[in-house]
Amino acid sequence: MKAIKRIGDHQVVIRSGEIMIPVDTHDIIYVEHVNRSVVFCTLRGAMELPYRTLEEVRSELEDDLSQCHRSYLINERFISGWNIAESCVYLKNGDLKIPLGATYKKNFMKYFYSDKKKKDK
Repeated sequence: MKAIKRIGDHQVVIRSGEIMIPVDTHDIIYVEHVNRSVVFCTLRGAMELPYRTLEEVRSELEDDLSQCHRSYLINERFISGWNIAESCVYLKNGDLKIPLGATYKKNFMKYFYSDKKKKDK
C-alpha cells in the first residue's frame, strides 16, 4: 500500500509503518519536508512519514493542497494572509508563518487574484 491513499473526495489514509490513520484533507493545515521525512500538521496534531518526498504527497493531494515553497504544501482553507515583501504566507491556526518561494510566488498570486478563486468561495 502507498503511504497515502485517497478513500473519498476529502478523505485519505496515511500509512506510517504498520499504522494507518484516516485523515480528512480539510483538517490538514500544511505539510513540510524535513530531514528526509514528510510531516503532516493537522488539526489533530502532527504525524511524520519517514523517507518520503513532498512530491509523493503533492501528487496524491494536489486537489487539496498548494505548493508555496520547495519544502511546504499548504491548505488554502487556513490562509489568513500573505506578505509579498517578506515572501511568506500566514496561516490562521496558531500564527504560523510559512515561506513563499520565488518559484511558486507567481502562480500563488495568480491563483489568489483570479476569478477562479472568487468562484471557489
